[in-house]
Formats: sequence, structure tokens, C-alpha cells
Amino acid sequence: LVRAVAHTAGVGFIQASGAEVMSCLLGESERIVRELFARGRGMRPCVLFIDEIDALVASRALDGSGDGGESAGVQQRLLSTLLNEMDG
Repeated sequence: LVRAVAHTAGVGFIQASGAEVMSCLLGESERIVRELFARGRGMRPCVLFIDEIDALVASRALDGSGDGGESAGVQQRLLSTLLNEMDG
């Protein structure tokens, strides 16, 4: 559906899945997100669709609390990278 909207609007389309973005290597997921947005900026105007994005960055506590585990740290860094890239 998203691809059809992009085609109808005559804009570029980039698709990535959550599995493609998530990596076990430190900093790799953030690098992948930065590269996706860089590709999107190069194809401007463009629709960047990240499937299952909710699984990548489940939630963020406003007070900074959380379980403090490694996966939470990865999710926080990934969310921060996503927000920075969307902000431009």
C-alpha cells in the first residue's frame, strides 16, 4: 500500500524491515538507519518505510527509567538516531 502511494505521488520509495535494521554489533543498527535516511535524502522527495518499526523502538520512559539491560540501551540509541534523522 505504501509503495502504491509513493508511485502514485511520483516520489521515490525505500523499504526496510526491522530485521534488516537490527544488528547485534555495537553501533551497526544506528549506522544502517543513518544510511537509509541518507539514501532517502539523495532521492528527495522520497517515502522511507521501515516495516515493524514498533518492534525496534518499543517505548521510551519519560523519566529515563527502564530495565537498564543491553537491549534497552540499543533501543534507546536506535530511537535517538531515528529521531535525529527525522528531525533533519
